[in-house]
Amino acid sequence: MTELAAACSILSHAELEYRANALLGRPADLADASVRVQWVAVHIHARPEDLLDAQTRERLRAKARVAQEEQQLRVAQYVGFRDLLREDPTIALAQLLLENPAAFSPQTVNTMGEIARQVASHAPGTAWVETARLLEKSFGGLPSDAQQFIVDRLCTVLIEFGAKEPAERLRMVHRVTEAGADRETDT
Repeated sequence: MTELAAACSILSHAELEYRANALLGRPADLADASVRVQWVAVHIHARPEDLLDAQTRERLRAKARVAQEEQQLRVAQYVGFRDLLREDPTIALAQLLLENPAAFSPQTVNTMGEIARQVASHAPGTAWVETARLLEKSFGGLPSDAQQFIVDRLCTVLIEFGAKEPAERLRMVHRVTEAGADRETDT
């Protein structure tokens, strides 16, 4: 009976009463008293202060569960936003703009760029990401023949170290970009 009382809350005394009656409601012989019990009925009454204490504890547990679930949800959202910043800060900026357009100002773009740099500085492969950004930034102002020369040199070095496929991919990407730039200058 003690196990049954421990398994059922005092707040659900009707269930406890039902389970106790189901357990004890069968005929049984009491060997010590030479008596046969045909039926036992259990009625459970809880003191009001015990019910109030149990309700308070249950509310506190529910509140703690909700707080923990909300915290886990916020952490998941933060991780998603961080990953979004690592992948493409412009998407994160768009998300921010959609969720809170009133907070958007010209400084927001600069702030998002700085936040993205900070997040990226803690990302795996950060040195290579920064290298790619530096190359992109420094190549932007060079004439196309200088860009082609640098790409060819990089491809030669890659091939020398056995990375033929990346070298071919780099040449293909550069040609596509250059062809697109030539089309823009023709128009």
